[in-house]
Amino acid sequence: MASAAYAEQDEEVLDPDDWVLLAQWVGFPMSTVYWTMPRQYLAALRFDRVTVLMHANP
Repeated sequence: MASAAYAEQDEEVLDPDDWVLLAQWVGFPMSTVYWTMPRQYLAALRFDRVTVLMHANP
């Protein structure tokens, strides 16, 4: 999750503890997809600010 907090350096939210996991999907073999966003955007219902990450272990 910490890498999501640093994906865009122009954001004012850089503390990984300020991010929340919205969803996690384990649907591909040996990989997981995560949807995350800063808590302040979640409180403001700014779902256009969601970050999607995929972790794969080939």
